[in-house]
Amino acid sequence: MIGRVANYLQSNLLACVALFVALGGTSFALSGGFVGKGGKISGCVSRKGVLTLAKPGHTCRKGLAAVAWNVSGPAGAPGTPGANGQPGAPGQSLTGPPGPIGPSDLYTNKTPGGPLKLPEGDYEVFTKATWHNATAGVQRIDCGMRESAQEEEDERGIQSIPAEGYGTVSLVVPLHLSHSETINLECVIRPNENGEFVKFQLNALRVGSLHAQ
Repeated sequence: MIGRVANYLQSNLLACVALFVALGGTSFALSGGFVGKGGKISGCVSRKGVLTLAKPGHTCRKGLAAVAWNVSGPAGAPGTPGANGQPGAPGQSLTGPPGPIGPSDLYTNKTPGGPLKLPEGDYEVFTKATWHNATAGVQRIDCGMRESAQEEEDERGIQSIPAEGYGTVSLVVPLHLSHSETINLECVIRPNENGEFVKFQLNALRVGSLHAQ
C-alpha cells in the first residue's frame, strides 16, 4: 500500500504542491511555524492524497508518506533592464544676487566751465580744451585748473590759435584733497570769443597717494 502511495505522490506531487500554494498554503505555513531551518516545509500525505503540514522535527505516523519542499525556489534569470527614469528637477542655484555697484574711480565733466565735485582722496586730473577760431585774426586760449578753495590756479596752459584754425590746451595735474571739493577748468579766449569749443574734458581719476607724506 505504501508503495502505491509513493507512486501516487511521485506522479501527483507537483499538482498537490501547486494546489497548496494556490490556496495560500505557503503563507499559512510561514505564519504557523511550519518552516524548518533549511527553509523547507514538511508534510504527511495519506493514502487518499490528503496533505497535512508537519512542524519541523515531526515524524509522519505509520501509513502516511513524508514529503518536503523548499519555500524559495532557485533564482531566476536576470530580467531585462527597465526604461530610463524621467530627469530630476533642476537643483537649487547657489549663485547669490549681484552686489551693489561700487563707487566710481573716474569723475568727468564735458561742459565748458562746468564744475566737477570730488570727494576727499588722491587724483590725477586730465584736462583738454579745443577751441575753433572763427575769426580772420589770431586768438589765444588761456586755460587753468582751479580748486574752489583757492584763488590761484594750480596749473595753466596757453595756446595761440591761427585764423580759422584750432587750438588745444591739455593739462595733467596731480591733486590731493583732504576733504570734498569742487574743481573747474577755466578758459579765457583773447582778444574776443568769436568761435566755439569743439572739445572740452575735465577728468579726475582716483589713484593711490600722490602727496608727500
